[in-house]
Amino acid sequence: MHNINITTFQSSSKKKMELELSRVDYTIVGITSQSCMKLLPNTKPNEQQKVAVADTDGILQVFSVKKEDIQLHFKTLPGPKITSLQLGGETGTPCDKIFISSENEVRGYTKKGKLFLSFDSNMTEPITSMFVLSNDLFLCGKHIYNHYKDCKDIGSYLCGDCIVDVVALPMERSHRLIALIACEGRMIRALEHARVTMSMEIESSPTVLHIYENNGNKHVLFGTVDGRVGILDVERKQSFSRWFLHNDRFSSSISCIESYNMMENENKNLIIGRQDGSIEVYVVNIENDMDIPKLVYFMNCNESVTALQCGVVGNQGYDEILVATYTGRIFGLTTQALEKNVGGDSVVGNYIFSADTNQKVARLRTEIEELQLKVVKERERYQASTQTFLDEMSAIPLLSIKDSMVLSKDDASYILTLEVPTAIDNVLLQSDVPINLLDVEKNSAVVSFSEPDPQNKNYLLATYRCQINTNRLELKIRTIEGQYGILQAYVTPIIQPKCCQVRQYEIRPLSMHYRIHNFEENRKGESEFKSDNVTTISVLREYLTKEATKKKIKIDISVSVNDESVPHILKLIDPKLRSHSKLVDDISLLDALHELGVNDEETLNSLSPKYRNLLENEKELRAYYSGQPAYLDRLYGIITDLYIDYNKFKSVSAKSKIPKLLAILDNYNYEDLLYFFRPELNI
Repeated sequence: MHNINITTFQSSSKKKMELELSRVDYTIVGITSQSCMKLLPNTKPNEQQKVAVADTDGILQVFSVKKEDIQLHFKTLPGPKITSLQLGGETGTPCDKIFISSENEVRGYTKKGKLFLSFDSNMTEPITSMFVLSNDLFLCGKHIYNHYKDCKDIGSYLCGDCIVDVVALPMERSHRLIALIACEGRMIRALEHARVTMSMEIESSPTVLHIYENNGNKHVLFGTVDGRVGILDVERKQSFSRWFLHNDRFSSSISCIESYNMMENENKNLIIGRQDGSIEVYVVNIENDMDIPKLVYFMNCNESVTALQCGVVGNQGYDEILVATYTGRIFGLTTQALEKNVGGDSVVGNYIFSADTNQKVARLRTEIEELQLKVVKERERYQASTQTFLDEMSAIPLLSIKDSMVLSKDDASYILTLEVPTAIDNVLLQSDVPINLLDVEKNSAVVSFSEPDPQNKNYLLATYRCQINTNRLELKIRTIEGQYGILQAYVTPIIQPKCCQVRQYEIRPLSMHYRIHNFEENRKGESEFKSDNVTTISVLREYLTKEATKKKIKIDISVSVNDESVPHILKLIDPKLRSHSKLVDDISLLDALHELGVNDEETLNSLSPKYRNLLENEKELRAYYSGQPAYLDRLYGIITDLYIDYNKFKSVSAKSKIPKLLAILDNYNYEDLLYFFRPELNI
């Protein structure tokens, strides 16, 4: 029997939110994937709904809540990893049929647990995403899209990009069925009869698709890796429409989107789940292009959110947001006002229970104590068995790691996220190319560095020792374009026996660039690359030459340099160089003022307005400076590389002039820098 823990949750934002919700913990399942949970439709308004949830252990279970207890309706045996769970039903009937995908197979269950479908898709890849619409079934692997009607294959599409999600909907005007697939290469493709009819390019890689239905109108929304939500205009413009939700708070990527009327307004609310555990509720008006979404609720559960559903779960008549996390926690955020405080102890004053739960708390504590004793005994027995001279072996536990490495264009860095179902002991980073580690506000781990060994291609060796009960770690790194290799992360969790798992990430030559899709077609065997930055062309030439030599392929490379590209690039860098040069000077002045002991009011009043203003804004200046460590050195490096590469294409060695270039940068003036690059302009 499961008991339910209810906790009132105060929003972590300084401003009071308009929507007040309380957390109710229901149960814990295995590790979950995206789109792993659905609420079965109710037969009567405000009636409590059943929850269908699937995990990577291959277990599908359906439960409901009755008098704060979990009522399990059915539960399947373990099997292959379940990658997606969707609801379906024939046209005009409730969508109460449960469909799950695992490996190449799709199985269908009724709400009572009867297996009515076992369908082998014959796909050459495991199914990663699925969508069900009436008697149409859409299945996607990593690169394969398949469309089935009544379990008959009616078309497939091989995508050169990696597919992350799929949805389908009929067009309003033509009533034709259109499927949309979100692809990692910043593309969303529309398919009809398994043929691509349109390709919509967006600024960031999509992570999830959602059909927003309100007052009979349908809109296709998508979330991205950089935390934004966009709208597609599939029918009229047949392209990306606009950004609907910007990432002003520098949050992480969006993992799930749900729409539901939580506040009894004219329009449905938009509910967002993010990889860093953030759950956000917005008041929106999608019909108005000028509308700005308003945040009315925010909380962070400190675990990656894999699924969101809205409905009536815990108590009849009360809406709530049902949440599933990566580690398998299922909890709700309910609109029900919970007032009774059990025990009255100030230490546990944030735990709020209903009156019927009072007796269950004591029983739950007793059960926990009994379980703790059993765990201790089993651990002792296991440790004893590993030290015997018999043929018994210590089995290394399976460790599932959810990781991602995403380029952040705002500050030209990569965000590396590692999440483990159990607590992390430490993470060791090793790189065979030079990279810089940046501070992350969310990261509370203690980092220590070892001496690099460039001769053995060991440019970075850093260890992050995590705080207790940390199962998610976010790191920020900055690469150097032209330096390419492998970054390795050794993740060690707090489990017995001690084990470690390695994740590898490729640092590419043009690591700060991303793919484009619109380019001119050349003749066979030829490629033409254009850039306003000479350094980019230099990196490409060196990499292509090296790879061609390695593979013994003969290639001819010709380069044409436009001299006007130099002032163009320098003009782009000029504002950043000025602002960060001023910032470094301001920090130096602040350090000097503190060395002089400028603290008392009389001395402060004797200072000039410039220095008083510096001291007044010291906190903001130092915070900005610490968030961009060595940024000025990075700008110096970009300009130095530009000068060397520009002269290299002119067959001129420029290394001897680098000290003079650095002296000009230390006393920066745009005209002096331009004339240093192009002396012929200084007439």
